[in-house]
Amino acid sequence: FIYDLLEGTGISCKKLFNGWGIYYRNKIFAIYVRLPDKTHKLYFKETRTNKELLDKYNTDYFEFYKPKSKNTVRLKYRELPEEFLDEPEKLWEMIIEI
Repeated sequence: FIYDLLEGTGISCKKLFNGWGIYYRNKIFAIYVRLPDKTHKLYFKETRTNKELLDKYNTDYFEFYKPKSKNTVRLKYRELPEEFLDEPEKLWEMIIEI
């Protein structure tokens, strides 16, 4: 669905573990993943330029459990605030900053 929002902007997607990696100019900026509860979520890569904004919205990090090591791994990808999906201009500005 992000692909539809930003059609014609150079966004591409590639299959990635339980979801998709989302790229702009061959650089990954987001992941769209299927969670264990069968829901899907969009996570944006946290960078110096967007960390403050993501902190402001108190967004969750993407985490997954590794059964072999019995560890939870936290990646620097944070859930995208809902309002960004309603405002493609805001979404595009965040993508360019990454």
